[in-house]
Amino acid sequence: MDITILQEKLIGALIGLAKACENNPKTEHTDRILIKGLYATNANTSEEVVKDMIALVQEEKNKIVPNCSCCGSPCGNTSDYDVTQIWDAEEEIRSLKSLILFSIRNMAAYVYQALEAGYQEEDVNAFFYKALAIISYDLEANALRSVVLEVGQVNEKCMELLKKANITVYTTAFPVVLPSE
Repeated sequence: MDITILQEKLIGALIGLAKACENNPKTEHTDRILIKGLYATNANTSEEVVKDMIALVQEEKNKIVPNCSCCGSPCGNTSDYDVTQIWDAEEEIRSLKSLILFSIRNMAAYVYQALEAGYQEEDVNAFFYKALAIISYDLEANALRSVVLEVGQVNEKCMELLKKANITVYTTAFPVVLPSE
């Protein structure tokens, strides 16, 4: 299967996980899976890694809402999202939702690196859940624009978090003068 299709399936699964966490408690482990999953959609990863992440996301979602997988009358609230709905949406909605999605995928790269160094921020993590869930909703452009503005604010926090992690782990960077030959 094409890696792009697998990454879209992973995004759909992550949206389902985010929606499952709207009314159910998540854990630090859930945060880690969500961030790592978003990072895997933006990194040069193999098909096998993406398939494993999809399975991990599904497993975590089943822990959070254990009865959803065997429900006799599923409501769809925690179902994986069909990402093609973004690409098939009206142009302005498609543009805003894709801007949100691509932005949080990039932000996850910073947050994942900070997380690996032992740093995280709950409000940044919470925004990932919010942004993913919002992508699945049928919202007007104005509602999506407010989320796009929030993306910028949270992105700044992501950069600060990564800077803090890097300074702590690697010390403060300083310019080095290269000798001329």
